[in-house]
Amino acid sequence: MKPNDTTEQQHSQYLKRCFQLARLGETYAFPNPIVGCVIVHNNEIIAEGFHKQYGEAHAEAHAIKSALEPYNLRALEPRLKESTIYVSLEPCSHTGKTPPCADLIIKHKFKRIVFSSSDPNPLVNSSDKIRAAGIEVIEPAELEPELVKQSDYLNRIFFKNIKEPGSAWVVVKIATTTDGEMITEANEPRWITNSESRKDVHRMRSCHDLLITSIRTVEADDPEYNVRHSAEELGLAEIKDPDIAILKSSTNLKNRNYKIFQSSKRKIIEAKVTDLKSTVKEFINLGYKRIMIEAGPKLSEAFIESGLVDEIVHYQASAIETKYPGFLLINSEIINSANEPVNTKRYFINTGS
Repeated sequence: MKPNDTTEQQHSQYLKRCFQLARLGETYAFPNPIVGCVIVHNNEIIAEGFHKQYGEAHAEAHAIKSALEPYNLRALEPRLKESTIYVSLEPCSHTGKTPPCADLIIKHKFKRIVFSSSDPNPLVNSSDKIRAAGIEVIEPAELEPELVKQSDYLNRIFFKNIKEPGSAWVVVKIATTTDGEMITEANEPRWITNSESRKDVHRMRSCHDLLITSIRTVEADDPEYNVRHSAEELGLAEIKDPDIAILKSSTNLKNRNYKIFQSSKRKIIEAKVTDLKSTVKEFINLGYKRIMIEAGPKLSEAFIESGLVDEIVHYQASAIETKYPGFLLINSEIINSANEPVNTKRYFINTGS
């Protein structure tokens, strides 16, 4: 074993815990990043925190507050000086809606800080400031590349928002059989995914502000497009239903008896579409910057071909191959040749549950 193997394993262990904590805040942290933090003393986690909601305390502040609450500050101070604070994102060094986390870390004189992603915000440059205060700083370049990759993925939406102001993150969710077919209309509904993948989709809905579908999908499937799991089941601190945009070419919905109209807690937008780029721009102007497409193959393909898509989440059944009445095909070549840079996450799922 190399001399630093144990240290690398510890960094990985504690940072992965930070990742878990960060994901708890995915519903309401945006437009801030999602961040998790743990404080470690003598190889033991003594406090944790995450950023729950935009405008509220950051992960580092929550963790430090948690560390101090059970103790007298004067008695605890030596322990913090001997502790390492792990954070999934470089601490902020500017004053926004909350004070700089870098100043808080310096105030409590931590022994070391380890963070796994650099913040692209030009206002953030905390490493030099913290290091100048005598605190050891371990940055992403000193960590395992795969760990940094996982960390950066957590804040892919935040990073794009910083680098491309006025843009949105657009994800297309697709579920198909092994033949590449999607259920969009049928006499009897039939799941081609399993319970775990469906739960994952509910989590995605809670973490997006707007869900786009088509008038055809609404009339054919009468979907609810809501979140039907608890926050605890989905690994979130809080949950919400996304607003809905129903895209149409000319005809209106025949009635308002569809399930998506049963909730008074979200907006329903009916939009006539001639050009997807213009339509998405209108949604961005309304404040929607995390957009999820959950529709049939025609609209899903149109979005992918438009170049608007940042991520494709593709659930593919492991067992169903037979063609059933009502299945429509999505062109797998379109998924495979999506414009770069598009994240494509494929989940090959067991359809037995």
